[in-house]
Amino acid sequence: MTPAAGYTSTAEDLGRFAAWQFRLLHTSHREVLNASTLREMQRVQFIDPGWKDMRGLGFEVMRKDDQTFVGHDGDCPGYHSILWLRPATETAVVLIMTGERPRADAAAVFEILDKRQAWHFQPPAAAHDIDLESYTGRYSAQPWRSELAIVPWAEGLALLWLPSTNPAQDVEILKSKGGDRFRRIRTDGSEADEVRFERDRSGHVYRFVQFSNPHDRIDDLLPRQLP
Repeated sequence: MTPAAGYTSTAEDLGRFAAWQFRLLHTSHREVLNASTLREMQRVQFIDPGWKDMRGLGFEVMRKDDQTFVGHDGDCPGYHSILWLRPATETAVVLIMTGERPRADAAAVFEILDKRQAWHFQPPAAAHDIDLESYTGRYSAQPWRSELAIVPWAEGLALLWLPSTNPAQDVEILKSKGGDRFRRIRTDGSEADEVRFERDRSGHVYRFVQFSNPHDRIDDLLPRQLP
């Protein structure tokens, strides 16, 4: 396995490796390699007769819809990794994990990033000073689902019901309306139902209410004073 899996790295270092490639292609200044050499490495040099396998020099090349991805994955017993770059947008995804090979997961991350780019909106003046991190966490989705996650997203929040096999499709976008009130945003950009967060006496967010259904926060291990 040494030639195939004898190289050890971190997600951060692979991110630096991706950033170096984008920088070299953008500036065309020699940095270890000439930009022309890197372009040849990322250009299709071989196509399998079945048109499913395309390779550059040391890189795999993949087309999805109208986009080109370049990268490579790595596998050894029990460990899997992948680095995929999209040179046109200077976007890269690095995944290091156990279990299943992460190729499908890397594609899902690109879809999430693209959706985030498309969902930038300007919050109302009353929402500019809201600490979106205070809502971040895992909440109960019982009895319908297992749980859900909420994280800051653009100028609002993203709500994802778990488990999900297609997070880019299943994520819901919440737009701040000031205070602890948010509105779910439909795909056409219009506002839908209200999502209201509630705080305990110490000011900590401990649940939210949607469609009159409360969803308690479950990532807090210490008891808190409820209203």
